[in-house]
Amino acid sequence: MTILDLLDADALEASLRDHLARREMPDLFLYLGTEGAGHWLDLDESESFDVASDLTALLRTSAPLVASEVPAGVGVVGLGVGGGRKERILLEALPANGSRRYVAADVSRALVEAALDAVVDLPLEALGATARVEDLPRLRPHVRPPVLVCLLGNTFSNFEPDRLLKRVRAALGPSDRFLFDAHLAPADEENEASWRQDVERAYASAENARFNLGPLTARGLPTDAARFALRLVRVPTRQGPTWRTRKKIHVLRDADVSFTAGVVRLRAGEVIRMGFTYKHTRRQVFGWVREAGFTVIEVFSDADKTNLLVLARP
Repeated sequence: MTILDLLDADALEASLRDHLARREMPDLFLYLGTEGAGHWLDLDESESFDVASDLTALLRTSAPLVASEVPAGVGVVGLGVGGGRKERILLEALPANGSRRYVAADVSRALVEAALDAVVDLPLEALGATARVEDLPRLRPHVRPPVLVCLLGNTFSNFEPDRLLKRVRAALGPSDRFLFDAHLAPADEENEASWRQDVERAYASAENARFNLGPLTARGLPTDAARFALRLVRVPTRQGPTWRTRKKIHVLRDADVSFTAGVVRLRAGEVIRMGFTYKHTRRQVFGWVREAGFTVIEVFSDADKTNLLVLARP
């Protein structure tokens, strides 16, 4: 098992401490360490969190068609691979005479190891990397062109779409392809109320709360000292108003979070700001894709149009 460490674990730990001292916790920290990886894998496989399971089902049915639309001999770079289940589905669908080169990248070394373990029985030349999406230019040379860059598991929705798409496009060559998925908001206002309730219910699951509180509980915060809260809010974008999650951790009583370099003391009544997940409409996704200069090759969606899988070229 070969893993390229582009991220410094000690630097990430120090960054988490600095962010928490400002009462903020970006989502990348949720995946770190054995605990973070375990919480994510539990959530990704949970029946109560159907956002993940529905996207996996869409990829499973679409993978043969995706494979038929990519160039011969394509290699795969997976960004934010998690446990690597989705990437394995895709790799199994690609022709056996392809390049068989696969790079599995994630911010969590434990998840990278899980992703490599998930394909150990496939005839691949696999490389792991602790890396962020911003590190794609450093990963790209490890696979001969053409390359299929994958951002699966609704990861697309955890970024500002214009910056993300422009960053990915800048790293791709003319023969490369980009595959990403997204959980969508409804296009019509009539169904918004029930859809919003369903989304907030899924994200309020015990598994998701445990995942979001994980970096704190792993460092000594008692589970009854804080409460995770999420709601959907309407926000303006260049593609029109859209939905975005607003996540917070409410501190219920004084407690310490312990780091090697010292302790961050939390006080009752404080609020820790967290990351977000967008819920774009189908039209908005295509608007962002066109704005970034991509050309859509193929689009896949499930029967009720709540999930989208897009294959595009620069």
